[in-house]
Amino acid sequence: MSTKIKVSLTIDEEVYEAIERASEAQKIARSRIAEDALKLWLKKETESLMAKGYEEMAEEEERMAKVAFEAQREILHTCKLNGVNPLLFLTMLQKHKSRLFKKPQNYMPWNYHLATHSEEG
Repeated sequence: MSTKIKVSLTIDEEVYEAIERASEAQKIARSRIAEDALKLWLKKETESLMAKGYEEMAEEEERMAKVAFEAQREILHTCKLNGVNPLLFLTMLQKHKSRLFKKPQNYMPWNYHLATHSEEG
């Protein structure tokens, strides 16, 4: 059982009268009605904050998707300009990723074939 704390509230007279009528009609304490109303308000506030957070996350994901799309488009364009098959290029990057991180300048679309041939030979 939770600990109860007594509080004093100032509310509009119409609200008080509605609480009184509900209390008498449903045979429940006014404090129970007030507590249920506050719990409902807290639930709605939490849901509102969560919805706002989800909206912000969706906006951020959309921004990141646009950045990723542009980066991928740039890779495809650079490969095309250099006469390189983009699928083979990206496959090669995955295959040589440990070396790629050590010397990324050797794994550009215009020169990666030199790095991969020198490693194989």
